[in-house]
Amino acid sequence: MKNIRLFFFEMIKVIMDEKSYHLSPEHPYNCVGNIWFPEIQDYTEDIFYRLSTMTEDARKIYALEVLRTLEIQLEYDYVDKKEVIEVVKLVDCDSTSYRTISKEEADQKGITGEVYTHEILLHRRNDKYLEISALHSDIYFLIIEVQRIFQLFSINLRTLVVDNGIDIEYLTGEVFSFFRTRLNNTQRSLLFELLVDGGFIPKDTDKDDFIWVFGGMNDNNLKSKITWLKNKQLLRELLTPLKPLDIKSAVYERFVPLVFINDKGNPNALAKNKPVPSSDSDLIAEIHKKTANC
Repeated sequence: MKNIRLFFFEMIKVIMDEKSYHLSPEHPYNCVGNIWFPEIQDYTEDIFYRLSTMTEDARKIYALEVLRTLEIQLEYDYVDKKEVIEVVKLVDCDSTSYRTISKEEADQKGITGEVYTHEILLHRRNDKYLEISALHSDIYFLIIEVQRIFQLFSINLRTLVVDNGIDIEYLTGEVFSFFRTRLNNTQRSLLFELLVDGGFIPKDTDKDDFIWVFGGMNDNNLKSKITWLKNKQLLRELLTPLKPLDIKSAVYERFVPLVFINDKGNPNALAKNKPVPSSDSDLIAEIHKKTANC
């Protein structure tokens, strides 16, 4: 549990460090910034590595250990005060992102727009309140990622919490995909059809399983692993372009044997990258092109 404890230790250090404060454009409070995704990924990678080396029984014991550690850490109440303020949402010119400013600031600058309510979480430090909503978002994201990793090994943390009387309000009943990929559901469906037509996966492959494995959120539990009928190099050529940039290749590769098997039913790990020109490689490249343009 070293990494999870470290997450909370660094979080407290950020709150206590006066140099970390900056004036937020969203509201008139001093704000503590995020710890960010890469650090959270390091913690969840540690959990994934441990789970991948354990037996099924050991994983259940480890899951309880993780939950007890989270429960202990979350007993510390970082929020001294909650406050709701009115804000105005400012949408950027590309219409894909936005920021908010307090209504008071908007009125002063003559900015008009739809008014929303915005809850902020405050921590009292040296007789002033610091806004720490960003850090609570990090806590929530950390626990969602931990929950997702355990789900990949068929361990439902939410069930363990209920059965063992553990109090963690951040756990949700959200549905998780397996791989995170760059695909949308239309592209996943097309990819399935192209791989079947190309003889890369069997015609009787369960499409719902395939959609879920490739990042779909369809409330699916894996009924059968995906059989890969070609060599491991071609599987690498299929998966590598689909990997999001924020996931390390080594982490991505560890997921492969959990869902892919060869035609003999054995786990199918990725081979070292040794491209060999072939008609199948050309077909994989063409499949990527068609899928990307879908």
